[in-house]
Amino acid sequence: VAAEVLFRGLLHGGLAQGFPTMHPDSRWFVSWPVFISSILYAFFSALPFLPFFDRDVGLTFSGALVFGVSSGMARERSESLFACVILHWSCLFMLAVASPLLGNRVGL
Repeated sequence: VAAEVLFRGLLHGGLAQGFPTMHPDSRWFVSWPVFISSILYAFFSALPFLPFFDRDVGLTFSGALVFGVSSGMARERSESLFACVILHWSCLFMLAVASPLLGNRVGL
């Protein structure tokens, strides 16, 4: 919940005041607030892995970037943080389910 409030609530909300965003009845596109908040979210998600410089950093950054864009678009379309929180919880649940199936190669 804290990550969604910080990145989609405060950061995205602040950027949305200066840049155009999607509206629920408009075309789908990635706005600048979604893009910028997603890049920062991906950077901060990969930050704990940076001292190791292996392929996990790139995978973590890429996954967090895709998640950040989808979560930002959900925030703009729904005009609510509730959709972002539900999306985040469902992704964490899927990671918890997939981790034992993949031999713990997916870390939480």
